[in-house]
Amino acid sequence: MNLARHCDLCENKMTSLEKGITCKLTNKKPNFNNTCSKITLDKKFQEKLEIANLELEIMRRNQKSAHLTFYGTIIIGFLLILLGYFFLTGIYIACSYGT
Repeated sequence: MNLARHCDLCENKMTSLEKGITCKLTNKKPNFNNTCSKITLDKKFQEKLEIANLELEIMRRNQKSAHLTFYGTIIIGFLLILLGYFFLTGIYIACSYGT
């Protein structure tokens, strides 16, 4: 598990060039297996959550837009084929009666 990603959300994270990521509570490097029992989720977590939700909403809108464009193009193409068929059929019928 990447401890740095887990600690990025915690308010107790402290970084330095010498030691790297350390915990403000223990003044040691993160040393846990799955989750830290002393994690404090507050401002950083809220900011990351808001950004993630915003990105998700943007992706959903882009997906809807792509679907509308795809199906709209199919419908327009089908209508063009039908109009071409009726137009050519009308010309054929008009030419048949004209001769």
